[in-house]
Amino acid sequence: ECDGLGPSGSVDNGGDCDESDVTINIGGEEIVYDGIDQNCDGADRTDADRDGFASVDEGGTDCDDNDPRVHPYAWEVPGNSIDDDCDGDTDGDDTDTATALTLGDDDFVAIAFTDHTFRFCGLNRTTAYVSSNGRITFGTGSIRSTPSASAHGLDDAIAGYWTDLDPRAGGTISWMELDDAVLVRFEDVPRFGTTDGVSFTIAMLADGTATVDVDAAPAAVALTGWSCGTGRTTSLDLSVEMDTYPDSAAGLGQGTEGAVYELWDGVSTLTDVEGLALRFCATTGTDADNDGWSDNCGDPDDTAVTITPR
Repeated sequence: ECDGLGPSGSVDNGGDCDESDVTINIGGEEIVYDGIDQNCDGADRTDADRDGFASVDEGGTDCDDNDPRVHPYAWEVPGNSIDDDCDGDTDGDDTDTATALTLGDDDFVAIAFTDHTFRFCGLNRTTAYVSSNGRITFGTGSIRSTPSASAHGLDDAIAGYWTDLDPRAGGTISWMELDDAVLVRFEDVPRFGTTDGVSFTIAMLADGTATVDVDAAPAAVALTGWSCGTGRTTSLDLSVEMDTYPDSAAGLGQGTEGAVYELWDGVSTLTDVEGLALRFCATTGTDADNDGWSDNCGDPDDTAVTITPR
């Protein structure tokens, strides 16, 4: 690991972390697993498939670092002979049990956690509301069917693929609780008035991060991301950010935003997160040095404004 301060520590975001090597610099091409921080982001890349989890061969928990759909807290797909969630059990051997939810059009239902607390936006959450339109909200349920940046900023919410969905017309919505996570799965739920099925999984982890695995995301006015309801929003190109965020960070976002999201209009901008696994770090922790990064989202030194994961 290298940085602008010397051979041990984290990157000084103002300069080259090894001026003796021309291949090592901010913006350099990172080589996975070689133990060298070529792009000066504070860590060697150990997450080759960019699903937010490092390979087990590199001390992480991802049992297949070549497939972004295989990682801890992924939804176990029956009959595919793959240990999708990396818990050591495959298909019928997996004992995790899902509970089906019944929702109508523009509807929501509450789910209560018994073994797990999700620390989201600085608060410990033990109840969530699953919306039929592809979101999970906290504090209160929501039937919003039309996604927008302004509406997103007003709710405490995680959007998997927020668009106008109609579970009455088909598909399934289900959830399960693990020791350290709660998962919600939308499987082939059609957009209202169409046969276009939407499939994704939201996992809410005990460490305050959340994952969104998008399996099927047809063209639509749609939004993916999270919000603390502060009205402040940060728009990102999620596919680009997921490919480039520092491995030393806890996920997408720096932990000081009010919301992180991407909105597609379904015509000139089309979703590009289908087939990806997104990991978010919501607003948690503190930013004592005011460098824009919270300690829980990856700031390696919250007393030095020049030291960040980038």
